Amino acid sequence: MQVDDYVKINNTSFYDRVIKLENDYAWLEYAGKFALSKLTVIPPKKVTKNDLRNYFRMNKFYFKEVKDELLKENFICSDTFLPSKEDLIALLINLKIKNVLVVDYFSWVRDINFTFKDNYLPYQDISDNELDKVLLMTDGDLFAYVFSRIHDGVDDAEDMEFVSDLVDLNELISLISLHIKNENSSVREYADCEKEIYLSYIDDQDILAEITPQQQELYKQFALDLVQKENKIGLETCAYAYYGGNAVFECDWLKARDLLEKLYHKYGLAAYANSLGYIYYYGRANNGIAQDDLAFRYFSIGAAAGIYESVYHQADMFYYGRGVTENKVQAISTYFNLYEENKKIFSDEFFDCKFADIALRLGTVFMSKNDPNYEIAYFYLLQAEFAIKKRREIANFYGDDRVEEKIIQAITNCRKKLGLKSQMKLVQPTPIYIRDLFDNNNRIRLRLRQLKNNRLKMEFETIADSDGKADKHLFTFVPFNKCLLSDKIVIYAENVNICSDKTEYVITNYICDENTVRFFFFETLVLEIEAADYVIYNR
Repeated sequence: MQVDDYVKINNTSFYDRVIKLENDYAWLEYAGKFALSKLTVIPPKKVTKNDLRNYFRMNKFYFKEVKDELLKENFICSDTFLPSKEDLIALLINLKIKNVLVVDYFSWVRDINFTFKDNYLPYQDISDNELDKVLLMTDGDLFAYVFSRIHDGVDDAEDMEFVSDLVDLNELISLISLHIKNENSSVREYADCEKEIYLSYIDDQDILAEITPQQQELYKQFALDLVQKENKIGLETCAYAYYGGNAVFECDWLKARDLLEKLYHKYGLAAYANSLGYIYYYGRANNGIAQDDLAFRYFSIGAAAGIYESVYHQADMFYYGRGVTENKVQAISTYFNLYEENKKIFSDEFFDCKFADIALRLGTVFMSKNDPNYEIAYFYLLQAEFAIKKRREIANFYGDDRVEEKIIQAITNCRKKLGLKSQMKLVQPTPIYIRDLFDNNNRIRLRLRQLKNNRLKMEFETIADSDGKADKHLFTFVPFNKCLLSDKIVIYAENVNICSDKTEYVITNYICDENTVRFFFFETLVLEIEAADYVIYNR
């Protein structure tokens, strides 16, 4: 008996592998220490290289005869076997013509892993460079891609479904055959699926401007090739490349419009309608002359699907009576609904949302009414300015420079009307700025600290939920000309008359009565404070 021998424990049905020998005892991998006399060595099955090829190709199902999983590793082969591209094609053909079930495919995967110990793919040959890997430059890249495609198709499938119904095996066979053909050619041909994954990878990673000129030329070639075949990914790539231009394609609104029209009428996706709405609304393909009827039609389609840009542009058209009968009440109602939804999204730190655009619209509404309210307008414009800066830190959306320009212009006009000067502190008769903290039934931790001159520091902080996440809130300080996104706020009570001696509370709501504030934990009053003023400092 030797280390790595497979043994049967006498008088049982259990098998194990020897990992250590010590005098008259053997240490087994799973079962522990046994006397040698209690064990019987199981001689390894002798297999040939051709046997392994047949197992890989699914020509034979030897492992169905081996009942104990452990023994599937117990074989001897006089030669090494690494599957070739031809072997991979044979496997795919067998998956198709034998109508292999998902359950049997996963059984084959498990058995092959036992046999080859994860070495049945040429993993040592996988490219280090991500773009090379995407272009399937090596056999390792090709094998990994083929198996990932199969697994993507069958991972969530029912056991008794056919693999061939879930995976386009013919496409994969054609891909591998093309790679075999390329071995004898000085010029490489690419399959459509390779072009698709290359374009998708570059767009998803947003690296078009960073890759080499040769890689950019390949991107352009692939995109134009797929457009000729009216391939969806090719059409999308070119449509949005022409939509404003990018590092490879110059802006061409006519081509962008035509491709998006083709995409919408072929696939009916609301995102295409939203993009067409922009083109017609701003007259981008019509010498700057708006085409309101078409814009309203496409924005209505996008709005029906809940696309925020379509919803507020449709509201704009109601507000200004473009392509539809003017209805300012309906438009403003839509703005407010969108504002509440997107404020929550923005406060959850999804800064690429459309909060800036919507806050700008509300600011504009309050500036342009017959009886303008510049202070309320400024409140929304400060939020719009804060939101667009946050968005531009993480994203580069087409048109954001123009959005920011509009916000800055509106803020400048509003400040002139108000004659605002930034203040160093804000004095209120009640701590009104804490109200937003209590949204979503939050629990708030209130910490108190007595200061000199009968002053009290109050720090309000949202308590984190079971996932460790504390809600943040958008505080807008008009006198300070700024916004703050935080889960806490500090307020100072001055000339305090009533206060508890405790320094920390958990509260869920509050009631203000003139200068008195009562804090509750659900229905229980836990703290009462009376103060002449409540002050926030601009720090």
